[in-house]
Amino acid sequence: MHKRSIKAVRYIIYIGIIVALTLPSLILTLYSYPVQDDFHYAYNGRLLMQQGHNLITMSLMKTWEYYETFAGCYTSTFLGYFFSAMINCDVWGIRIFELLSAVTFYFVLYAMLRAIIIRVMGYDKEKVLPVYILMLLCFNGLIHYEEQEDFYWFITSVQYLLITSFIFCGTALFLRSLDTGNKKTAAAAAVLGILGSGGALNIAALCCVLYLLAGVWGFFVKKRKRMSGIVFGVTLAGALINALAPGNFIRAGEPVTLSKLTDALLNSFAYLLLRMEQLVKNPIYIIIVIVLAVYLLTCKSPRQVYRYYMPVLFTVLAFSFVAVIIFPVMVGYGWETYLIICRSNFISDAAIYLFTFMALFYWRGWLERRFPQFRVPDRLEKGMLFLGTAVLVIVLWRRDWSEVPFLRYAQEWRHGVYREWSDYCTGVYKQIEEAEGSTPEIVIQNMRDTTCMIGPKFYIGWYDWQEEHANRSIANFYGKDAVYIFYEE
Repeated sequence: MHKRSIKAVRYIIYIGIIVALTLPSLILTLYSYPVQDDFHYAYNGRLLMQQGHNLITMSLMKTWEYYETFAGCYTSTFLGYFFSAMINCDVWGIRIFELLSAVTFYFVLYAMLRAIIIRVMGYDKEKVLPVYILMLLCFNGLIHYEEQEDFYWFITSVQYLLITSFIFCGTALFLRSLDTGNKKTAAAAAVLGILGSGGALNIAALCCVLYLLAGVWGFFVKKRKRMSGIVFGVTLAGALINALAPGNFIRAGEPVTLSKLTDALLNSFAYLLLRMEQLVKNPIYIIIVIVLAVYLLTCKSPRQVYRYYMPVLFTVLAFSFVAVIIFPVMVGYGWETYLIICRSNFISDAAIYLFTFMALFYWRGWLERRFPQFRVPDRLEKGMLFLGTAVLVIVLWRRDWSEVPFLRYAQEWRHGVYREWSDYCTGVYKQIEEAEGSTPEIVIQNMRDTTCMIGPKFYIGWYDWQEEHANRSIANFYGKDAVYIFYEE
């Protein structure tokens, strides 16, 4: 009874920490608003539906059009138009979608970690929540994105966060199917693999890398060669269909030369090293690594069946995969753009966190295999873990809260920063919607954005609406020829 009570208290503490780490980001979704591309997708989808198409046929038409002329990311295009036309830039529709997308992401991240910890590593299920908490701290405690597009920009929530959730869920199902041999689960994993491979090319790369690692485990360890090959092969085929789309080459506007590919690959590795340097300088990241390493010493696998060959090579290979994920965006946009494109940094940062944890898992397995008699005494084990956790809490508390995202968001939300900014942006849209004439002039206050929300992308001043894009997406959506926005003097 005493042990059961202690266990219950421990789980309550775990859940409380998870809520503290995720709730600020979930709350902020309720202050979102539509931005330029949201209006673009909603307007064009609405045009086709007014011609008699339904949501599905309209989305399929735009997907094929994009595939031929703009980009091969079939899942992103289909879902982008499908949900955009469904929600039609309704503010609360966007907020509810983003909230559900974020909740889904956190849930499937847990599911994937659980599959790795229990099915691959063979640890007890009680080990999952502490590792999950450390992973959440990576996502919400390390890097503040000036514009957290993946969570707070509707079209990016659809095309990046939701599809990443497909990939994480598919990876969990793939591992489950390889462990149990269940063909229906493998089929579901294959479907999610195809959907994941239809995202932006960096997301497709993430999908293929995770499925490759799962497939290698299933092929060599679980001896399910046919299942591993089919599921990974289907996923890879989806990525190739995406990458070889005519629209990708039309959008590039110039031939992709060997020199350009080589430069992009070298820049991808250089950017990985730059990002790793930034993380290593962050004491929170170092403490997370130390706490996880110490915690894994408390984990014992009841079935030690893996050889864990060459842990150094595995670690190098794992982090090299991050450069592979960066590579497509580096080819398309280049170094300077990657520095500021937050949605792509979120994906590559997520890969860094995942492979940091996987490398530590691998090293723990190698240590257990190499020194089977090695065991940390129970008292020392608990003392080390308690000390590491205490240091982590102290560093978080004493650190400047503006440098710790989830603490910063909670503090800014409490001070009303997000409500004020959200009301400002939605107020501008309301003025545009209610304005008379085909080319209204809107005068607004020049308010500085200090939030992590995506900027509204207003074009300020005069422009030739027949030649320049400027506020065209907003104007089209609200039935105007142009919208001229000026700041108050």
